[in-house]
Formats: sequence, structure tokens, C-alpha cells
Amino acid sequence: AMLGLEGEFAAADRDFYWTVSGSFGRVEGESFSWGVLLAEFENALAAVSDGAGGAICAINADADTTNDDPNCAALNPFGFGNISDDARAYVTTPSGETYVNEQVDFLATLGSSLFDLPAGPIDYVLAYEHRSESAEFTPFQANQLGLVGTGATTLATSGDYNTNELSAEILVPIVGGDFTLPLVQELEFSGSYRFVDNSIAGEEGVWGAGLRWRVTEDLMFRASQSRNFRAPTLTQLFAPTNTVFSNAGIDPCDADRINSGPNPAVRRANCEAEWAANPAYGNLATFQDPAENFTVTTVTTGGNANLENEISDTTTFGFVFEPSFIPGLTLSVDRLEIELTDGLVAFTTADFMAACYDNAVQPVDMCSAFTRLAASDGTNPAGTVVTGRTTTVNAGLINFEGEVISAQYMVPLDAVFTSFDPGQLTLGLEATHTSSLTTAVVGATEDRTDNTAANPDWTGRFDAIWTRGPVRLTYQLSYLDEVLASANATIESTPNPYLSRNITHSISGAYELREDLTIRAGITNLTDEEPSYPSLSYGDILGRRYFVGANFRF
Repeated sequence: AMLGLEGEFAAADRDFYWTVSGSFGRVEGESFSWGVLLAEFENALAAVSDGAGGAICAINADADTTNDDPNCAALNPFGFGNISDDARAYVTTPSGETYVNEQVDFLATLGSSLFDLPAGPIDYVLAYEHRSESAEFTPFQANQLGLVGTGATTLATSGDYNTNELSAEILVPIVGGDFTLPLVQELEFSGSYRFVDNSIAGEEGVWGAGLRWRVTEDLMFRASQSRNFRAPTLTQLFAPTNTVFSNAGIDPCDADRINSGPNPAVRRANCEAEWAANPAYGNLATFQDPAENFTVTTVTTGGNANLENEISDTTTFGFVFEPSFIPGLTLSVDRLEIELTDGLVAFTTADFMAACYDNAVQPVDMCSAFTRLAASDGTNPAGTVVTGRTTTVNAGLINFEGEVISAQYMVPLDAVFTSFDPGQLTLGLEATHTSSLTTAVVGATEDRTDNTAANPDWTGRFDAIWTRGPVRLTYQLSYLDEVLASANATIESTPNPYLSRNITHSISGAYELREDLTIRAGITNLTDEEPSYPSLSYGDILGRRYFVGANFRF
């Protein structure tokens, strides 16, 4: 629900405008899966012959009547389709949690102008915002009683936070209007500042500054610098704690991994130091961690109430060119540089291990997120990772440099076809170039992750749109550049180290039947282009598909 008011008034020879708004939102939902009841599963597996060619639960066949369970149905775990409906119903139960999120927001703004410059008035806007958010997570009864999973109980959790925010924006026309200078038709400065007091993540100040310089009617330059942040979500902060049996993922000290990673020498030295401090772990050169592949690790999942804000600094500069000698053409190029610190990253047990062993100075919080088996338990060797954690941490470091290129041209068809109305043809091109992208966790060696499937060096889209009266026809080409199959892929480590470029074509059409009704249809991925081999996702994963629809405006 939302309610807003706005108005204007005059004071001190200035015109003011104001807005006041409030909103309330509530979301309820659940995450659900079928869990296996531990005690019932053991009862159903312990089956004996019923003497008639079938099987019954041993607890119902022994002499002890106190352990009988009339609902128990013998379960055959071997083969396909051998579990009866009665057995399935006996050993399974709903598992998961319900959640409720609420948000209350109040916003007030006041805008006016300070005074007039030769190029125009200096405009400003002041604002105050208060936001409260809360979340409740209630596990299902089976989870609260510890009847499923590892047998550990899952407790209901809740949390909330509020923010008080003050902000200001200003627009200063330095040159413009009737006041111009040689090679300066317009010069405009914009600035903004926001102070945020978050009851959990603390205080943060973010700001932005921009400059726009129009040299002539044809050419304009622009630049900006800003600092921004992202606060942790309620789920990242307060998700309920749960334990599951799982594998631990890649163990850096495994004999197959110890000479890998961003800095193999650092990894090996850290592993050797730990093995030297724990002689019971045995010979590091032959250590194989079964936790890499088998479910021998007790993994704790949940929120992290100690999270801080994620911070980013962004610089952009570029130009817009609209040549008067080519009417209808617009070109723009912008350079982007982004540096992100304290990134909010979802860490698995394997991520904690990598951050621990791949740092020259091992971070205590990373290394304490998992433990190893002190001595062999008869099944697993000493050194096996037996406990781990999955949660969100402030660990991400990202440095991005790239360019965004845009071009649009309205083709003058009427100059070629003068005897009839040829309609209007607009050609558009959007391209993004990633010149450098490095990522790391705190203290670790930075990895180049550009020129990979997640971050191609070049991506682009070309559009051709023809309109005439009520008819609109569109052609679109999407382009993904050739990339490495993974950041460190080589012909020695990967049979297919490169993913070939991927191009898809799509067409669509629309017809305006009435002012309030438009029908449309099209084909996405016209040639049924598949993702680039051997990737299953580098490209269009859905294949050729058709659509029809209608837009109705009230």
C-alpha cells in the first residue's frame, strides 16, 4: 500500500515543491521439500521376511511390543520403482520453512533553486527517508524437532533493522542558454550526497559528481565519479541456522590440488605448515580427502549478523556525437572503471578453504570456518574435512575496466523513395567491451576473470526496426565473443579451452488495431542456435521459440 502527497508554495521570491509519501509492504512465502525422517527410515530399512514372500518391519516382528509401529512399511532401497507408496509416506515429511518480510517506508522531499546564474538557476532537492524492514523465519515442525537431515534442530529466527537517510542533490548550469563561450555551448555540474544510518550495518556516506560539457551542437563530453554501497539483506543477516551432511568440495591440501590455485607456492607452504603441526594427518604427498566427493562433512548453513556494507567506487567518462552533416545519427562511447571492496559473497566450505590456504597471511575467520579429523575414525583418514560452513561474508574484491558503445541511425528512407511513404527505419547498435576484470577474496592474489563465459570481452546487440503506420517489424542480432572455457583453461587442462562466438537472430512484428490495442508475434532464436560447445549455457539455452500476445491499454 502506498500513499503520497505533493504540492508547491512560494517563499523568499522562490518557488518550492514538495512531496511526502509512505508505503507498507508484506511478503509471505515458504521454501518446501520432502525430508527423510531419520528414525522411520531406519525402521523401514530394518526389514525381515513375513513368511509369505514379502517383508515387514523388524520392529513389528520381534517379541518386543513396545517398539511396534503400525504405520511402518518395509522399504527396499535397491533397484528402480521398488519403494511402495506406504513406505514412501512413512519415511518422508514436509521439510523447509515459512518466512514473512515486512517493509515500512517514509519519504519527504523539498526542492527549489538557490539563485540564478547567467546560464540559469541552481536547482536543488533535499530529502529525508526512514525505512524499517523485518523478517521472520519459522522452520517446519520436523525441522524444529530435528527429525530430518542430520538430526540437528533448526530454530526459528527473526530480525529487523531500520535506516535514517538524509540526501541532497544539486544541478549547477555554469554555461548555457544565452550565456556561451567559445567551444562551450553548455557546461553543467551535478552533485549528490546521501548519509545513511543503518541500525545494523552502521553509518555510510555515498556521493556522486558529474560534469556535462557541450562543445557544439554536434559534440558533448560527460564524466562522473561516485561512491555507492549495498547493505546486506535480511536473509543474508538472519537466515536460520541449519546443519546438513554434504561433501566439502575441493580441498586445497589434497594431493591432486596442492600445486594448483592462484599461487601454488603459497598454498603448498600453508598446507605443509598445518601438516607439520598435526603429525597424525600423515603424509601430505599422498593425502586424498574423501570429503571432496562423499557426504562426510557436517555443514552449517545460515545468516551472518556481522556483515558490513559493500562499497564501490565508479568513474565514467565519454562523449556523445550527433553530426549535423549526417542527420539522424547518434554515437556515444563511455569508459567505465569500477572498484568494489567488502563485496557480499556467498561462501561455501570450499571457498573458506581456498581463502585460508591461498593467502600468504592466513585470515583467522576463514580458517576457523572448517575443521579436520584429528585422527582416523577407521573409515576416513586423519585430515578429512569433517565440519564446514556456508554463509555470506564480506570478502569480494572486484576491479572492472571497460567501455560501452552505442550507435543509432534513423535511415532517411523518404529521401530515396519519394513517390510513396516508405515508413521509418531505425538501426541501433549496443556493445560492451570488458578490457579488464580482476576478482579476489581479501588478501588473495587477484585473478583475471575477463574473457570468460561469465564476462566476455565483447557482447553486442544490433536492432533494425521498421515502422509504417500501425505496423512495426523488428530484427535483432545478439552477439557473444569467443572466450576461454574457464579463467585458467589451457589445452593441457581442458580438451576444449575456448568457447566459440555465439550469434542468435530474432524477428518480431506488431500491429496496432486500435489506439488501445496492439497485437504482436515473433520468433526468438530464429536459427535455433545452441550454446557454444562444450558449455550448456553460453548462448541461448532455450532454443527456438515462438510467441504471440496482445497489449491492451486502459
